[in-house]
Amino acid sequence: MEKYSEELLGKIEELKIAAQENRQEKSLSKLSKSFTSWKKKTIDSNTLAALIREWYFVNVENTGFTPGSDPGLPIAQALTDGYLKEKDIPPELLSRLELLIEIMKV
Repeated sequence: MEKYSEELLGKIEELKIAAQENRQEKSLSKLSKSFTSWKKKTIDSNTLAALIREWYFVNVENTGFTPGSDPGLPIAQALTDGYLKEKDIPPELLSRLELLIEIMKV
């Protein structure tokens, strides 16, 4: 596991929070459209319930990373998924995440 300075670990935590907020905003927007479809009766209640369960699993129960994993992994994932932009990440951290970013693109 890559060793990070306390300063970079602090920045990683900030970026994780920002990425989580961005991900949830997009995810909730999509779920909101599902509620709209249900109100318009273009999807039934069973479909809506399934979408809610899927949303819950993906956004609440499935954190995706184990406690012993590289702390930069969530940042690399958020960058490749589009929840963070390269300009948001300090150059020192970005250079240390290059390999993780490349792996996440595969």
